[in-house]
Amino acid sequence: MTAHDFAAENDASRAALRRLLDELAFEDYGREVDGAWTVGATLAHLAYWDRYAVSLIEAWQRAGKVDVDSGFNSEHVNAAGIGDWSVLPPAYIAREVLRAAEAADALAASVSDELARAVDEAGRPRVLRRHVHRLEHIEQIRKARGD
Repeated sequence: MTAHDFAAENDASRAALRRLLDELAFEDYGREVDGAWTVGATLAHLAYWDRYAVSLIEAWQRAGKVDVDSGFNSEHVNAAGIGDWSVLPPAYIAREVLRAAEAADALAASVSDELARAVDEAGRPRVLRRHVHRLEHIEQIRKARGD
């Protein structure tokens, strides 16, 4: 795997995210997506996980290897974050979800082929393939809006 294998898909999903943000009205941010999850919380969640990916990639680049924490569970992180993500102002969410996506995609595209292969071999391909997570939530939001 090379960084270029997923960079175009990340770019396309970021463009889809930008189009979605352009379509959203202020009131859409409070629309329910799934249970406690609103459009705004879902977008803030995406920003968080793109920033998390940036942090992992930077750490792995510094270390020169992929070090996977086997005790990590994203469900606990999401449960801890949903309350805060639900009350963020829409303008902040719209700005930050794009900033985080841009940072994650740029860094993912810059990794060495060796690191990209190591990430894949460690079973963490979504750290670099940000489009997978992003497109899942864009689809949820579109469905909640009736698009």
